[in-house]
Order: sequence, then structure tokens, then C-alpha cells
Amino acid sequence: MRFEPNDSAENSIGDASGQLRIHYYLADGSHKMDALTRNQCEAEILGILSEFSRLFEIKLDVESQAYGQGGLQDYLSLIGQQQAQVETLITVLVPLFGFANWAIHIGGKHKLTKQQIQQNELVLEKTRLELKRMQRDEEMAEKKSETHELPLEPIPSTEEIIRAALSQKKIAIRRSNMYRTLMAYDKVKAIGFSKYHAANSPEFQIERTAFPQFIIDPEDIDPISLESVNIEIVSPVLRDGKNKWRGIFEKQSISFELDDSTFKKSVLTRQVKFQNGSMITCDLDIQLRENELGDIETVGYVVRKVHEISDVPSQPTSEAPRQLNIDLAGKTE
Repeated sequence: MRFEPNDSAENSIGDASGQLRIHYYLADGSHKMDALTRNQCEAEILGILSEFSRLFEIKLDVESQAYGQGGLQDYLSLIGQQQAQVETLITVLVPLFGFANWAIHIGGKHKLTKQQIQQNELVLEKTRLELKRMQRDEEMAEKKSETHELPLEPIPSTEEIIRAALSQKKIAIRRSNMYRTLMAYDKVKAIGFSKYHAANSPEFQIERTAFPQFIIDPEDIDPISLESVNIEIVSPVLRDGKNKWRGIFEKQSISFELDDSTFKKSVLTRQVKFQNGSMITCDLDIQLRENELGDIETVGYVVRKVHEISDVPSQPTSEAPRQLNIDLAGKTE
């Protein structure tokens, strides 16, 4: 599997590899594990590697090798452009899975201050620059040059890089998803991570009792509230009940709840009639949630207040969904 940081990634001048071992300790001492659980954990680990590739602007290939027993052990080989870069990433990646003293910008209890966010961004930028310097040094070494660049600033520590990496929502959530999956499978009593494939090599081991401290809940997202927007009515609800209306908003077909009791009553008593092309001008709430990958998606629409109904639409007044890069289609009923 190959991860590309972006379209402008530099061409590889030669492959360098590093090792990563994932060790599942099984309660009954067996060497068998539920395949779905294991595959879900692997998907989250690969997702973290993909985020590392993007975050640190390094092209990374990942190869899987025959797994070992002693519980169950997966062997991954990380292949990049330069050995020093790969080793640095693995040195950060392995303890990241067991790093508990952290704060992230989601989940209420762990919100970062503006100063912490800026500090993490500075650490990430310094790390990217250091990785690029490693690449240039190795290129010069291959050309038998004796000149090496010196870091312009102190290199961030492993702990600083881990903190900064975990401040990235997708990395923190991917790690959380892995531990949530393991918590649902009683057979795993611990998990270990090592930067060596060799048996009995040092590893970071996390006991099952510690799994919950790595699990985070999706962030509560406030709805987007829009005023005086237009919805073309496709299917009104003409009887009392909890059925949803259907309409077209910003060229998207949506289902929505009508929370304007006055307008709803006028519809039920036939004071308001609809025809092809009928349009309401209303105040609209777009309900959002954070999904299991940390992306924000639309889950519902609520019309709070209807101002008027007409057959000729007025001009749209809101660009908020586009500005926020929200998928209006989302997952609605």
C-alpha cells in the first residue's frame, strides 16, 4: 500500500525501510483472533500511517509480511525515500499508541488553547523541515559530499512531536477507533507496538485496563443556522404526524422537519396551498455531526420559521454551507 503526501512529492532516490510490529496478547493463550476485529484495527493503523504521510510530507509504502504467533503478531515494513526519515517516523509512531498525557482540540474535556494550537503547528513545521534536511543530507552523502546542513533551530523532542501529531483530529480519532474496536473484543488482554520485527525485541505494551483512556467520543457540532433562505417544496406533509417534508435547497434534494407550529397549522387547515414550483422563504438549521473518521457530515434539517410562500423564488441569501465546506446531501432520511 502506498501513501502519497501530495501531488508535488519529490521522486524517490532509493528505498529505505523500517519495521513495525503489532502484537495482540490473547487471553486464552491461543494464536487465533477474530478476523473482522483484526482487520478493523489494521485499517485504523494504516489510516494513521496515511495521515503521517500527509502531515509530514513524506511518501510512504507499507508492506505486510507473514505474521507471527505468541498471541498474534502483525509485521509491517514502512518503505520511504530515506532511512533517517523512516526511522524518525517509526520512533514517533510506536510510542504514540500508548501516549496518554495528551490534549486534543475535540471532545470538550481536552480542548486546546490558541497558544497550544500554535505551538503544535510550530512543532509540526520544525519536524517537516528536519525531515527535509535529513533527505538532503542523505542525497549529499550518496554524492560523496562531506558537507552537511545543520539544523537552524533545536529539533523537537519525540514527545513534542507525538503531542503535535495527536492534536490532529484524524490521528487521534483513528487511534481511538482502534482501541474502541479492541474493547469490544474480550479476547485481547493487551496490545504491543515495536519498531523491530525480531522476537522479544523491546515494545510499548498497553494493557486492556488502559484502553478506555485512549477512546474519545465524537465532537458535538453546533448546527448551522441560516435566515431567509429558499426551499422549493417537492413533497409537503398535509396531515398531522412526524413525517418529513421534501424539498430542494441549494440544488440538493433534502428532507426536513417543520418546526413552525403556526405555518404547520395553516397547512393542515388548508389555508396554504401548494403547486408545482412553490417556494418557502424560511429560517433553516442544518444539523451536523462528526463521523467516525473525524469528518463533519449533515444529518438533518429543521425549518424553524417560515416567512412566506411564493411561486417565484427570490435570490438565495446564504453562502454558509459552501464557506464551511459542508456536504449538504449528508445522511438524511
